[in-house]
Amino acid sequence: MVQKKDYLKEIEKIQKEIEKMNLDYSSIKVIFISLANESKSLLQPLVSALLLRKYSIYATSGTKIFLENNGLEDINLLFKISETRKTPNFEELINSKKIDLIINIPSPDANCSETTDGENIRNLAALTKTPIITDCWLAIHLLLDLINK
Repeated sequence: MVQKKDYLKEIEKIQKEIEKMNLDYSSIKVIFISLANESKSLLQPLVSALLLRKYSIYATSGTKIFLENNGLEDINLLFKISETRKTPNFEELINSKKIDLIINIPSPDANCSETTDGENIRNLAALTKTPIITDCWLAIHLLLDLINK
């Protein structure tokens, strides 16, 4: 059985990871979200709160459909990097510095195309120095911080 003390240590660890990112919360206005099925329902209420606070949310088609099916409107579609002939796509927006934060939670059993897209997202985030979160629990804590600031 996991003890309360263990949970508190995990929360402290996550909070330290967020602090290391040294984010300027006031500069975050546009968030790109691409979520594995396992994390969509966990993050959906937070995306809803972000929309209420007038953040601009972009999402890949699967994430957008899930969010819309759960009552969220105003989610902008952003095609994956592998969908090069479709616009707008992630690469265009990230290279033009129009994304302030990336939440990219890969599936634990990601197939090749998901892995390739995820790797490309992470590589472009590093090249453009755009903050990126790839851990669901870290994303939850960071989004809660954003919502409460």
